Amino acid sequence: MCINWQATDRWAFSAGKTAIMIGGYEYDAPPIDVYFYSRFCNDIQQAFAFSVNATYTMRDGQDFTFQISNSPLTPGFSDTYAFNFAWLGHFAPWWKTIWSYNLVEDSIHRKINYIALGNHWTFGNVAVDLDLMDRASLSQRNLFSDYTLITKLIWNTGKWNWCAKAGYESNAAENVDADGRPYDVIIAPGTRYLYGGVGIEYFPLGDKRIRLHATAFRDNYAKVSNFQMGVTWRFDLIRRK
Repeated sequence: MCINWQATDRWAFSAGKTAIMIGGYEYDAPPIDVYFYSRFCNDIQQAFAFSVNATYTMRDGQDFTFQISNSPLTPGFSDTYAFNFAWLGHFAPWWKTIWSYNLVEDSIHRKINYIALGNHWTFGNVAVDLDLMDRASLSQRNLFSDYTLITKLIWNTGKWNWCAKAGYESNAAENVDADGRPYDVIIAPGTRYLYGGVGIEYFPLGDKRIRLHATAFRDNYAKVSNFQMGVTWRFDLIRRK
């Protein structure tokens, strides 16, 4: 449940259960469209939580939102919070962005900073995503030693999408506090995680209602090749005129 108030043409306010506003296109995508995730997105406790939001629309396609929500690092409703500032915008018709700064509490009320820069480019029938994320406690020595890099490419040829995706996540082993507890409770200190894969999507009706897909991916942790095939059917339960 969410209450929305469009106060003016430029200001909107809401309260209720909404998406926690963290930048990046992998994080923002519907799960049914993400065949394999980064460790950050896969291991986060919750992506939807109770929040209050204020959004300012500078012009069409340029939205700035300040959000206070329950923390994504703890499950459900708790006394831990995240303070999020997000910009959904673009620099050009072919370059869209989902950028955010997040100050996030963990279960023992330590705070960690996220800077997440999601970029989406379109060049004709080719789409490219590039997500960059830096995570840092102000107590750690190197503020750029815990990060995620994800890139995805989709080439459309009529009813076919040819897809490739790769990611790398790293957190230096020394990023722990005096008691040996990690500053980052999602990507453990000492992590060097590399993953990637390819896929094919086919839309037999020429639109997104029915999709057939096949993907293959592998990482350097499990070191097992994963294959999946499936069918997605999107349909309207209720259609309003």
